[in-house]
Amino acid sequence: MNPNWTILRRGQYKLLKDFLDKRASGSKVLDIGSGPSPFRDLYTRFNLISVDWEKQGIVDIVLNLENELPFKDESFDIITATNIFEHLYTFGAIIGSIKALKKGGWLVGSTPFLLAIHQAPNDYYRFTRFALERKLKEAGYQNIKIEEIGNAYEVVWHNARQLFMKTFEQKGWLAAKVSWNLLKFYWFIFGRFLSSVENKGMCLGYMFYAQK
Repeated sequence: MNPNWTILRRGQYKLLKDFLDKRASGSKVLDIGSGPSPFRDLYTRFNLISVDWEKQGIVDIVLNLENELPFKDESFDIITATNIFEHLYTFGAIIGSIKALKKGGWLVGSTPFLLAIHQAPNDYYRFTRFALERKLKEAGYQNIKIEEIGNAYEVVWHNARQLFMKTFEQKGWLAAKVSWNLLKFYWFIFGRFLSSVENKGMCLGYMFYAQK
């Protein structure tokens, strides 16, 4: 795990690792929207095919992810889709990928929630857990599980940190230093209190699991 990753990325990595560690070696896996493949070490013991819009990282096949996926029915044991739903204006093909899964196979992935726009202009959606569950059910999946990543405090900290970085880029080091000191003050005064407050629904993102 990269120590420089954000809270959201670390949470996604941990939950995906927990899931994949329980799967049989040699399982056939399709990774949709793999990009630079930050989680590539989790796939080394699987028979992996990676697809994305363009050739990068360990991408095997370049295709339009908004079109129907060109794979035979019941080809894969697992399909992963981390941080891709929000970047597809039409994402029915991914949810519809249930056809490419073997019976009993799993779709597992992640998507951000209370997070700033990124990779603009190709950032279209923020899904609630209820939208994710409903869309997966409508696609025919069962045994659906949605897990929150990050708590209310971590949402504030993550987005404040992003604001600090923007301040540094746009206003220079002096303004950034003031912002950083204020941020550290916030962390010291409110961190323990806010991190103990239960606030379901205020999270950085979701991990989802759905079985065919």
